[in-house]
Amino acid sequence: ITVQGMDQLERAVARMFCIGFDGTGIPPEVDALLKRGVGSAALFRRNVAGPAEFAGLCSQLKSRAAGPLVIGIDQEGGRVQRFRSDGFTQLPPMRAFGEVWMQGGKGGTGSRR
Repeated sequence: ITVQGMDQLERAVARMFCIGFDGTGIPPEVDALLKRGVGSAALFRRNVAGPAEFAGLCSQLKSRAAGPLVIGIDQEGGRVQRFRSDGFTQLPPMRAFGEVWMQGGKGGTGSRR
């Protein structure tokens, strides 16, 4: 494999990884992984102080990435809400959405499949 081919292989492998990190800034080792082509990042409560900081961090991550970057967060609603401060949308538990669906609410048929 040529040096150029190895670079393509390295980027292809890097795209398969999702990274997480501590703190509200991008650590040097995460910056290096982004430049290598990591394909996604998972953010947690430890990464954000508020909505503006969240937007800024996402922007910084995407601008430092070597290619498209998927940013995810486990924000299910109910007890599993990583961002609970003012400015973030508060979601009810997913069970509440299911109950509305089962009752034939908006978007549901009211039948189990």
